[in-house]
Amino acid sequence: MNRVVMVGALSLLCVPILAFGYTQQDANEDASFIWASGCTDFKAGMNAGDFRGWLRVGDAVKTFKGIKGIAVNKLYMDGWEIARGLGGVVNCQEMATSRAADYVSGADIRQAE
Repeated sequence: MNRVVMVGALSLLCVPILAFGYTQQDANEDASFIWASGCTDFKAGMNAGDFRGWLRVGDAVKTFKGIKGIAVNKLYMDGWEIARGLGGVVNCQEMATSRAADYVSGADIRQAE
């Protein structure tokens, strides 16, 4: 059985989740994407002059059903806050890898089934 989960508010990528389950490695990779989404959403809102319209933490929580909601919130908002603190002058993809890795180290962020 294959289930498909949408990956991110800004992306139309689909990631199949196989019957073998959603692994911790899958969740850790998605954590990096969630962090980058928060960062890039801030930058898009800054450039559009409409921060409220671009703050989509609720969408991120709904999108990543396999990850605990609190983890999605913290990752997304950390990306948002880091970009805000640096005035939008940040490479979101590059920083997402290390920030998300720091967050998930020693923790399983997957939703309990």
